[in-house]
Amino acid sequence: MSAPEHVPVGPLDAPRVGDLERFPPPRRPEDRVVRHADMTTVPRESGYGTPAPDAGFALLLAERFADRLQLAPGEHLRDAYFAASMLAIKRASRFGRGPVITDVEIGFTLLGYLGDGSSELARWRAHDLAGIAHDYHLQRHVANLVADDVLAQPVEQIRSRPDTWLAAFGLVEPEKTIDVTPPPTTPASIDAEPTTDRRHRRSLRELLNTAH
Repeated sequence: MSAPEHVPVGPLDAPRVGDLERFPPPRRPEDRVVRHADMTTVPRESGYGTPAPDAGFALLLAERFADRLQLAPGEHLRDAYFAASMLAIKRASRFGRGPVITDVEIGFTLLGYLGDGSSELARWRAHDLAGIAHDYHLQRHVANLVADDVLAQPVEQIRSRPDTWLAAFGLVEPEKTIDVTPPPTTPASIDAEPTTDRRHRRSLRELLNTAH
């Protein structure tokens, strides 16, 4: 730490040019050691997740929903916290920020913990998500189940469509829209001659040629 200018400096405290000789010269790029463990890019494969700043804050936010959660028989409150937090962290990371209260609410809503969830979704939670608070691979699996475009929806839109929550986790096939629009028809040309008229004219022409 440098001293203020008004502080007197003794002859032995002054910096010496010879001290700089003890510092090694800067390394050239070709002289640097290759570190195989260094990661230059964030992997996007299954199981790696997506980094988000202060991701653990989602668990603290999840505890604020303790009095609103509707647990199925055999479910534990800690497992509900972790399941919703995994979805909240994934949603927050897609926006390049840390988790907020809306991210956690969307996680609880999709899982049916805030009501309006089907009995099939509750049975799936109680059976497949049991012990998720202590299972890292199960946490990653739940986060990978829900697509990014589903998590990116506003909380009001997700809350208004409870029929899509099962499909969000791949438990049922999503509804497919059927296009009932009739195919476009090609309008007939105005200059086109009717088929019956062409046949009639051709038969008259053949009859005249036979008469001559």
